[in-house]
Amino acid sequence: MHLAGVYAEEGRDPRGWIISNSFISLINAENCALRADTDAWDAAWFCVKLQSEIISVNNSSSAAQVVKHTLTLSFDSSASDSNINGDENIEIKAVVSEKSTRKGHNQISSYQILDSGAIAFDHAKIIVRSLLELREMMEYDLRIAFDLLPESFTLAQLQSTIEKVTDKKLLSANFRRKVADYVEETGEVIEGYGHRPAMLFRVKSAENKIAAG
Repeated sequence: MHLAGVYAEEGRDPRGWIISNSFISLINAENCALRADTDAWDAAWFCVKLQSEIISVNNSSSAAQVVKHTLTLSFDSSASDSNINGDENIEIKAVVSEKSTRKGHNQISSYQILDSGAIAFDHAKIIVRSLLELREMMEYDLRIAFDLLPESFTLAQLQSTIEKVTDKKLLSANFRRKVADYVEETGEVIEGYGHRPAMLFRVKSAENKIAAG
């Protein structure tokens, strides 16, 4: 569990002055059963897409920059295990702006919801900030991607996971060099993946890491 943000602005929730803490937790969704509770009667996994576009840059000493983040949450009832009834497909869009100002070595960012779509309260801002935080975490350390995968995985699955989170395409050769110290072959292959059987990998054990080092 990683603390991603604390939200305490007055008026953020019409029910009262409520403080919310948001956390990032990385799990393999196959091992997590959905359960609705209290005021959230429906629960489902949503696919998340975040597109970011720089719309304003100030080259003055304050170095202010404005980025527009377009968040898309999509739900496919035919491909999801959820508590939502019916055959409904859902797509929700929200737009959040981020203004960053650099003063010396410090960068201060403020966020404003331009269009909340059907997302309640200030939750669009919370989701966007959490996704940006996760991107930074994965840019710093690719190994956290292992928490999103099953125990055995292909390198293509690992690369795809990292690309989806960071929203960046990776060259396969460079990617394989980067992760070579962290994974090891299981000796097993998976059929029907791509055009030929693919080798399965797992996170390298501590003993093998020491030996490799």
